[in-house]
Amino acid sequence: DAHLGRPTLEALLSSAGYDGTGGLLPPPGGAHRTPAQLLDGVEVLGLYFSASWCAPCVETTPLLASAYASLRSRGKGLELLLVPQDRSEAAFDEYRGRMPWPSLTLGGQLPAALMGHYQVTSLPALVLLDKSGALISTDGVRLLRRHARAFPWSCVPPPQTPHLHPLYE
Repeated sequence: DAHLGRPTLEALLSSAGYDGTGGLLPPPGGAHRTPAQLLDGVEVLGLYFSASWCAPCVETTPLLASAYASLRSRGKGLELLLVPQDRSEAAFDEYRGRMPWPSLTLGGQLPAALMGHYQVTSLPALVLLDKSGALISTDGVRLLRRHARAFPWSCVPPPQTPHLHPLYE
């Protein structure tokens, strides 16, 4: 993404004032963390775009929580981060209480910036990034639910085949 002029997730969080612990809310009963602490040791980071008013989101959250707990209990380096799309603080607080992962604070420009950055157009959406910040999938809900055994979903780039390249002579 750097060659496209796109900032890393840590740079986005830091530029929006999330470089301290003020912008990240811990999971229920968890400790506050900075973006650097959040990303430390993570193989895959999932940005979960969700809202309490969205019926599919409410149905998806427990399924994600189960998959998340299963992978974490096996020592896998998965971290999810709620990117809230709620309309009220009370609804957000109640909804966030059902999730075992940290959250961005409600409001501000960062949730909209992340939606634009990762081209999220509908809810719920789970964007999965590898430890270098490269995009793994924008359909993370399906990937996490159906293919959790293959975690961390690393792929091998296709071999170079110059004779198939359109500019090859």
